[in-house]
Amino acid sequence: MNNLYTIENAEKFNWSSVSGQLNPERVSHLDKYLIGKKILDAGCGGGAYVEFLSQKNLEVTGVDKYEHFLQVARQKGKLGTYIQADITNLPFPDKVFDCTYCYDVLEHIDDQAAIKELIRVTSKRLIVAVPQEDEIMKKFNLTFLHYQDKTHLRNYTENSLKIFFK
Repeated sequence: MNNLYTIENAEKFNWSSVSGQLNPERVSHLDKYLIGKKILDAGCGGGAYVEFLSQKNLEVTGVDKYEHFLQVARQKGKLGTYIQADITNLPFPDKVFDCTYCYDVLEHIDDQAAIKELIRVTSKRLIVAVPQEDEIMKKFNLTFLHYQDKTHLRNYTENSLKIFFK
């Protein structure tokens, strides 16, 4: 499955972290909900969000499991700090980041281990975005392409996310 996480696929599916075309809704959420100065982007891909926030004079660290995505950020001279790491086992001390955000990653990995680690390294706020379980389209035998993504291990409901934060 790791061979699906390539630069070619990221470009083919227009990953905003690689293309630099940031999702306006995500940018709005970051502007509204980020707190503090020291920020972690957990699963930063090509670093576009790291650079966006670094331009706002925040201290942003991007981590990604795949070095080839971090190389994209470095080769393009993107602002921020980039570290190769697995978010289920982060190389940081406890509560070192004021705020952490994790977009479109948890559905691909051991989400329980990842959330535990993200909480451990974050002192104030954790922001996550995950795919929502589709209940309506299935009734009509339809699905969005997103639900056919073979790298997704799961989708989420409001209740399935709440269990992590009790």
